[in-house]
Amino acid sequence: MTRLVTVTTELDLETEECCRCGITFAMPAFFRQQRSRQKDEFYCPAGHPQAYKGKTHNQELREAQAHARDLSISNTWLADDNMDLANKNTGLRRKNTDLRKRAKNGTCGFCHRTFRNVQRHVETQHLDA
Repeated sequence: MTRLVTVTTELDLETEECCRCGITFAMPAFFRQQRSRQKDEFYCPAGHPQAYKGKTHNQELREAQAHARDLSISNTWLADDNMDLANKNTGLRRKNTDLRKRAKNGTCGFCHRTFRNVQRHVETQHLDA
């Protein structure tokens, strides 16, 4: 007594074209996704090696993390530089204010001596300034 058994399966196939011979062939969708993610080789029916070029998801993730880390370091450096410049700017403003007050009180900014007419003194004694 012979029994006949029927098995029905459903399989999603995706087509691909060989980059060497141009033959169109199909492969299961999960296999294509796996090869695309892992960048592993597969072969066309004629035996030509194929591969999806580029970086794997893990490589892209590592590069993105490294880039984010570099940006964080750069931001820290820029914040430090900005703070240094702000401090320097404050010091220069203070120095400028002091020089203005001294000039207003008749003190020469070059030789630090006191004169009634500082402008005339600077024009006659400090020609190169």
